[in-house]
Amino acid sequence: MIPLIVLITVLASVSATIVHLIPHSHLDLGWLRTEDQYFYGCGGDPNNVYLIISEIVSALTVDYERRAVLAEIGFLKKWWDLQTPAMKNQMKILIKTGRLEIVNGGWSMPDEACTNYMDLQENFVIGHEFMREEFGITPKIGYQIDNFGHSATFAEMLIEMGYQGLVLSRIHYHDKKERTANKELEFTWHPSSTEKGIFTHILYNHYSSPKSLHFEGLWIDNSFITDKESSCYTAEIIMKDLQNHVKGMAEAYKSDHIMLFIGDDFTLSSAERTFGSLDLMINYVKIHPEYEMELRYSTISQYFAEIYKTKESWSCYKDDFFPYADYPYSYWTGYYSSRPSLKLQIKKFADYVRATERLVAHSSLNYYQNFTKEITLNRVNKLKPLREYLALLQHHDAITGTARLEVSRNYAKKITKLEDSVIHLYEESLENSVNSLVRCQLNSTICPVLKDLETDKTPVKLIVYNPKYIHTFEILEIPISTPNIQITDEDKNLLDIQILHDPSPFFNTETSIGRYLLLLPISIQALCIRTFTISLSDYSSSVLEYSLMAKSGSISNQEYFIEFSTNNFTIVHDNKEINIMMNYEYYSPNIGDEYDGQSSGIYIFRPGSPHYVSTALCQFKNFKVINTQWVERIYFKCGSEAATKITLWKIGENKLPNIEHYIKPITDFEGKEIIVRYYTNWLHDDTFFIDSNGLKNINKTWNVHGGQKFETLEPIAGNYYAITSHIGFESGNRTFGVIVDRTQGGTATQNFKKSSKHGSDVEIMLLRKCLREDGRGIVFPLIEVAEDGTNLFVLSVHKLFIENSPNKAFELQKQSENPLQLFFGKGEEYSKRYVMVNKENNLLHMRLKDANTVIVRIRCESEDQDFNMAEILKDILPNSETARIGQLDLAENKGYGQAAEMVWGEGGSWPYDYFSKGEKRWQNIEDFKFSCKGFPLKSFEVNF
Repeated sequence: MIPLIVLITVLASVSATIVHLIPHSHLDLGWLRTEDQYFYGCGGDPNNVYLIISEIVSALTVDYERRAVLAEIGFLKKWWDLQTPAMKNQMKILIKTGRLEIVNGGWSMPDEACTNYMDLQENFVIGHEFMREEFGITPKIGYQIDNFGHSATFAEMLIEMGYQGLVLSRIHYHDKKERTANKELEFTWHPSSTEKGIFTHILYNHYSSPKSLHFEGLWIDNSFITDKESSCYTAEIIMKDLQNHVKGMAEAYKSDHIMLFIGDDFTLSSAERTFGSLDLMINYVKIHPEYEMELRYSTISQYFAEIYKTKESWSCYKDDFFPYADYPYSYWTGYYSSRPSLKLQIKKFADYVRATERLVAHSSLNYYQNFTKEITLNRVNKLKPLREYLALLQHHDAITGTARLEVSRNYAKKITKLEDSVIHLYEESLENSVNSLVRCQLNSTICPVLKDLETDKTPVKLIVYNPKYIHTFEILEIPISTPNIQITDEDKNLLDIQILHDPSPFFNTETSIGRYLLLLPISIQALCIRTFTISLSDYSSSVLEYSLMAKSGSISNQEYFIEFSTNNFTIVHDNKEINIMMNYEYYSPNIGDEYDGQSSGIYIFRPGSPHYVSTALCQFKNFKVINTQWVERIYFKCGSEAATKITLWKIGENKLPNIEHYIKPITDFEGKEIIVRYYTNWLHDDTFFIDSNGLKNINKTWNVHGGQKFETLEPIAGNYYAITSHIGFESGNRTFGVIVDRTQGGTATQNFKKSSKHGSDVEIMLLRKCLREDGRGIVFPLIEVAEDGTNLFVLSVHKLFIENSPNKAFELQKQSENPLQLFFGKGEEYSKRYVMVNKENNLLHMRLKDANTVIVRIRCESEDQDFNMAEILKDILPNSETARIGQLDLAENKGYGQAAEMVWGEGGSWPYDYFSKGEKRWQNIEDFKFSCKGFPLKSFEVNF
């Protein structure tokens, strides 16, 4: 018999695994309930974020050793605004002492597939603003634990924000399996060609506690009880389960330190119950060395600090983590296209927010002497709710379309309400000469103000604001109900207009576009507001009609020539010719088959068609053509399911072929996933390009993920990607591409239909209806229905291009960025033209921070590009000769370039300090120089 003291000595000599317990609660800013229902615990939802945060603060106060992490700043700010000074002070103490760690730092935990780089940046800027102002911290740990794939561009943005570590959860199951086997769940991620990287940790088993460590919840009756005499004794069974779990984790990571998350969605509403059990476990393990582990409360930064001390070598990764699949038949590529109407509304809201920020900034600066500091700050503060909500909409269940239908409707309602809340800022900029301004979605309906024109005869003011920093010339298309219209400009000059008869795609004038389209060419300076007067005329304008087209025809402008024969057309541009056959097709959503029970749903795209081949949706018919001095257009229907307009503008800056896809609501009881496919006669080598968050191009090769060939069991869904700007392919020295008007899912195939006589094609998903839910928590099927019960039709606009290089796509995309903002209203007889800058410049964005400070953003097109900030700003800023400027990091914190260098694998102390505010390095604007090398986005603070 071995003496007890010897046994304890032997066991103690065994290397113990150090387990960092990380209590957390994942707080979705909308999903199954709205963000307000989650926060207040109303609307029948048992979750209560207000209570959760309060309970965490209370539990951490009990014992100095306890730790927890929080991420969602949008909820934290909402909670903070309701607290007493005493409670606020307690929260500050917890953060300052490191017991409560704020990670990620974004207003929401953003999606990484459907989001645009400008909105991703704003999400973190607005989150960091709050953290700096209230707590004096700048979070430096990325924390993307509930996302459906991960973007290399987003990782690069985190690096440019000074982030030093990143925690992820969901990566492709095959990649996860290999990394687990090879102990590569931790690595350095180098998402660009630069040497900069970020240490990345993949969670072992999502962010949920091991089953036996769930200590609270509606269906949980579990506590850590050490009393062996009690019938409730649980210590031994919980510890055995934990020991097995920790053993598995230890085999997956290189270090003897592992990070174990305690919590789940909306947990810790009874935080003391969880912390009480963890207290007992930590002490229990201290006197039971046979479990070969040490348990300690910790935070992510404390864990990373221990890993940084080690001299392990870490693998390097340079790709992204799309697409994501958790099982062989379960690719999360459906959400790229789910709820297309909401995706477009969010994009337009982002355009509107930035346009209004520029309006406030430049009108305040242009009339600097007319505004007191209080007035200026008041105007800036009125925009803050819009900035915050735009950040919230980047949440991984908002812009993705993966929230329940009623939650998505709530997002849409709030967008409209917030847009209306700042219209008065435009009225102020017009010196209140026009009042009661309204915004109308002109792509779908006739503006009510224009309908009233026929009855009350009162002229209507059309307000056009150009938020671009360059002059623009384009044609406005305005639906009207009468051709008896005339328009005058600010000088009462009668303008040339054209009125087209506009065929309704679905013969429903209440929900479709109007009977006529008014075409108004408009030339407008950078950051200029123009006002026009629309009035009834005494005579009817000539209405231009479509004519039926024979079996073939053509349209053209100065740059493109398109020849048609039914749905086949040849496009010629710059001596390059491509033959295209366009088809509307659909996949039948899989409802489970003999291979797997996985259904297609709101997250997951799984075609159910035989051999994954799409089926023709309809047959094209009724081709009509119209040729005018300004535009040439072909209109045709596709059965009763769809209609198409293909347009070439002869004047204006947009000369690309514009294709408008009108898709009728899917009303059958089987569901469809409708695509448009552009078959071409060009070939590519299975490699195509897509944009990454609208910032840069990345190449994708069929069945290659992370640089490794992988034969997927879902050949279509497994090669689908999110398109936020464009998709295309190269064929020799020629490039074909499609620019989209919102995020959509798609791919480019090389003759996937073996029977096709065509070469490569591009397919883009337009609308989805899935009658089975996909088993990922949403419970309900994917159906697009308006609040009044009517089905929603979808209008998508694609622009085709033929160029020499894929990089040309970004230059072409600029035409669609920062679109003109249109308003209608009633006002006095006179009109004025308001010009807020005297010359064009190449800024990306500018906003007022306060009465004497502006934030300036630029986007470098090349590393050799030169920006003369003094020259750009001297005509914009008052007192520009004495202005001082400093460069910020991408989250617009001070101290750009001052972060300590991170060298993983050499040991030593981790140089992490999120209390460091950075040093503001001011320079006179005349002396200021910076480099466009490295990451293309740059932010600056200018004080004048």
